[in-house]
Amino acid sequence: MPESKRRYIALAKRKDKVIQSAVDAFVGDLRGHLKAVDSRMGQLVRSLETKSGAFVTTRFNLTRALNVRNQISEELVKRGLEDDVMKLMSSYDDAAVLALEGLTITGRAAAFAEADIDALAALKELDFRHWAGFGRDLADDVTQKVVGAVVSGGKVEELARSLEDTLRGMDDEDPRIVAKAETLANTYMHAFDRTVSARSAKIADIDTFIYVGPDDDVTRPFCDAVLHGEGGGEFGIPKAEIDGEELYYTSEDIGGMDNGQGLPVQQFGGGYNCRHGWYAYVPVEEEAEVAA
Repeated sequence: MPESKRRYIALAKRKDKVIQSAVDAFVGDLRGHLKAVDSRMGQLVRSLETKSGAFVTTRFNLTRALNVRNQISEELVKRGLEDDVMKLMSSYDDAAVLALEGLTITGRAAAFAEADIDALAALKELDFRHWAGFGRDLADDVTQKVVGAVVSGGKVEELARSLEDTLRGMDDEDPRIVAKAETLANTYMHAFDRTVSARSAKIADIDTFIYVGPDDDVTRPFCDAVLHGEGGGEFGIPKAEIDGEELYYTSEDIGGMDNGQGLPVQQFGGGYNCRHGWYAYVPVEEEAEVAA
């Protein structure tokens, strides 16, 4: 294995550790927030409960049900969800430092201009807004369940079970919203890392990349095809260029690839939760030309 590849693999492991630590902390905090929301929703359900075990559609009950969205938003603000998102965003900077370190393996350097810094800051702001939407989606989902139960005269027990599934999970499994948050946090952070890597490579006038990451039983077909470099197939992957033992692709090659998830390959690799990354690589022949 080429020495540069060994160093990139080691760097990838360090980055994965930084990203996973940030994601774990965020998801752990989110679990706590959901328990608090669940407790508040439990109080609401008990306040609406009737002797028959079913909801009665009254103006009072409808007003209480429609106010659920505000209650959830208040609870998330009180619990500090926005602060937790900000902590997650600050971890982006740690990943960016490692992404820039990767460029040193090529022997070239890159200095971000003000426009580059502004572009990366805008990307972080976009991800922050995604998380704001995440909180709204949670509030909307729970509100729909509560209002639907009150309007239809549904069973109190059924609503309580549905809310438990949404907010606490069932049978020792996390609720789907936690799994979704973990996937999004992991995906966004790795995408930011790949974006920093690609931008720094462009500044250093490098247009060739290698794909680094696991090649195991759970590797996606797309990532497997890129790693092996044989080309063809449904993903628009061209045959990789060969430099000794290394397989590499150009920016144009990567731009023409389709991971099947509607996400740009340079930024998202194989898609959601992708464990692979693009790393700048200078073929021996090109490196000799630059040195000359």
